[in-house]
Amino acid sequence: MDLHKFQHFILELDFNKILEQSKINQLEVPKDEQIESDFLCKVPISFGDENEYQKIWKPLFYEEVKANIVKSFQTETYPDVEYKFEKHKKDEFTKLDFQLIGQKDQLNFRDLVLISCTPYQQGDQCLLGLIENNQDIVRVNVQNNFEPIGALFEKNMIINQQNPNQKSLKNFFIRKVTGLSTLEREFRALHKFGDLMLKSILLSLDTQPKVNSYFTIPYKLDQKLHSIYNSSQYEAIQQTLKTHGITLIQGPPGTGKTKTVLGTLSVLLQSKQERPDLNLVQKTSLEVEQEYNQEFPQPWKSSNYDDWRDHIFDDVEQDISNYFTNRLSDFQKEKPTPIYKSDYSQAKIPNKILVCGPSNASVDEIIRKVLEEGLLDENGQRSDVPIVRIGENFDPTLSKVSLECLVQQRVYEQQNQDTDKVKKEILNQAKVIFGTLSSSGSNVLAQSELKFDTVIIDEAAQAVEISTLIPLQYGCRRLILIGDPNQLPATIFSSICGKYKYDQSLFERLQKQGANVHLLKTQYRMHAKISKFISTTFYGSELNDYEHLERLIGTPKFYDYYTYSPVVILHVKGYENFTRNSYCNEMEAKVVSELYKDMKNKFPNFNMNNLGIVSPYSQQVWLINKQLKKLNEDNVEVKTVDGFQGREKDVIIFSSVRSKFISENVKNPKKGVGFLSDARRMNVSLSRCRQSLIVVCDIFKISCNERWRSLINYSIQLGSCYRVETEDISEWFQSFDQDPLRYSIINEITFKKKVKPEQVKT
Repeated sequence: MDLHKFQHFILELDFNKILEQSKINQLEVPKDEQIESDFLCKVPISFGDENEYQKIWKPLFYEEVKANIVKSFQTETYPDVEYKFEKHKKDEFTKLDFQLIGQKDQLNFRDLVLISCTPYQQGDQCLLGLIENNQDIVRVNVQNNFEPIGALFEKNMIINQQNPNQKSLKNFFIRKVTGLSTLEREFRALHKFGDLMLKSILLSLDTQPKVNSYFTIPYKLDQKLHSIYNSSQYEAIQQTLKTHGITLIQGPPGTGKTKTVLGTLSVLLQSKQERPDLNLVQKTSLEVEQEYNQEFPQPWKSSNYDDWRDHIFDDVEQDISNYFTNRLSDFQKEKPTPIYKSDYSQAKIPNKILVCGPSNASVDEIIRKVLEEGLLDENGQRSDVPIVRIGENFDPTLSKVSLECLVQQRVYEQQNQDTDKVKKEILNQAKVIFGTLSSSGSNVLAQSELKFDTVIIDEAAQAVEISTLIPLQYGCRRLILIGDPNQLPATIFSSICGKYKYDQSLFERLQKQGANVHLLKTQYRMHAKISKFISTTFYGSELNDYEHLERLIGTPKFYDYYTYSPVVILHVKGYENFTRNSYCNEMEAKVVSELYKDMKNKFPNFNMNNLGIVSPYSQQVWLINKQLKKLNEDNVEVKTVDGFQGREKDVIIFSSVRSKFISENVKNPKKGVGFLSDARRMNVSLSRCRQSLIVVCDIFKISCNERWRSLINYSIQLGSCYRVETEDISEWFQSFDQDPLRYSIINEITFKKKVKPEQVKT
């Protein structure tokens, strides 16, 4: 079994060694999968063939697997649970059977576990294992190498000898490390890359048809789409009607990406016959047959292939020479028929669509919109099509469309105990199936024999390419990638893999090849002063405001105060600190909490749930929460940048943390601003707000980055960059309200000639 290769790789890892090596990220791959070079290679923008694809991706995948295991072990707090050893059996793996002592443990099939003689401490003798079953007896598969197994049991016996009352092997301890389901699904998808219908296009866009045929939209539905979608949304939806290939749609913040997904689902489910291709040529059937045979080396496998040799002996008495003469005459008399170069085989209209995303949140957001607004039928009217959500950890409010709940409901209604049959019926009846990229590789779909010729992946720029391959295994010939490469990338755990572009999404790779990306250009979220900076800095000034944006945004009462203008910079002199592997700034945390208190006191009618606090650093999030609890405010949404991806608030307060003043405990202080300089993180941080963006920072520290310097200068141009006196922050707010110009910073920051704090005019 192909999966056994992956399992052998996992079980043969020296756990103590990879903990030590996690800092240097040395490469370990199975012997039978060693590649010619013994180092990692950077992911190119295109590949020559399948072998090159596997050669590049597999070592990076294995490296990321190791980092994933280490990260899970370090961050998860699973207990060491005591078990009694029963017996062992040798097969593909060595199978160890254990009896649980005490309460039932929370181990699941295919969990990766650590077996040790005592509760594990780094450096202890241990063994990695995979849970095969967890019934009365827990069976764990371990490697077939006697040396590490023998060493573990020898260690157990030594401990046993130290206890004269112990007459048998001492008990062992088993600790969960992580679940392997997603990693196994990624491995399987990578291993089966050669079977994908879109393989050639995924390798290189040069193989994508230069001319494609399209499905058509029913007239009334088309009229409805024109009335409810803007021009860039409508154009993007039209491009999803290709009968074959890949479509890329980029959705910047607030441009209606989810709404566009709903429009795409509507047109794909209601699409009709193919739209005539622009490259129409006249051919006889004989010419078509000749070209078809050249393109397909085994034409007899086609259901509509008609081999002339099959008719030779239809009538034995018929003269063979007459047969050939008649056949040739038929072809010569036949009138030319329009045939489209792009596709000789008739494209099937989509009857099932698979919609995926990298996270449960991204998938649930689309489902929520589908349930609220419905899709459109061929007449442009609302249509509630049957949908199913597969996988776990979904929003409980969406349980009515989850597969498990639908199965339970139907089993109860029909008094049918054959749950597998019921599950299959529900999946067959669904028009659209939703799930995460990982859950699309679960047995629910893998064993269903369902085919999805159309796959839509939302937030595609947040997924590593190997994850994107998982839902393509079900006969996908149309792939629609929707996302924004200018926002957060995929999360990976190996820093060295990041250097080799492992975190680059398929969306980005195709975009770098020159793929046609359909940009959604009209934004409906941000105040015009906020969107102007976002558009200029991150989207080449292509992002436009909705013509009635002011009506959407409104004029909130807090605009009467300078502190809460659409774009505000508050310059704070605080100390940058480093603790628990993260940066923090106590003075900024105090300013943020005072801002919150000030706003709540001044605007009692403002719903504070519409305010969000963002920081790039987890320790700063913790520190701000600590300050807010002193104010008895513990329901405020304070998160890292990653936690706000895809979200929006009326007001966003951003704490940058980094400062020119650095505490003594910060080792190796850096002159830069770390990942604060990441353009994608900056974009997400600033584009979450609708009405007011307040940045709390040290302007002289973050101005070393060009984009942050641009924001500071932009706020100075707007007259909304202020210096905060930190001796008494509460008193400063009162003084500021009386005379804001006293604290206004009026000269722009330059980098060619550094501006010192004492030179700033106020």
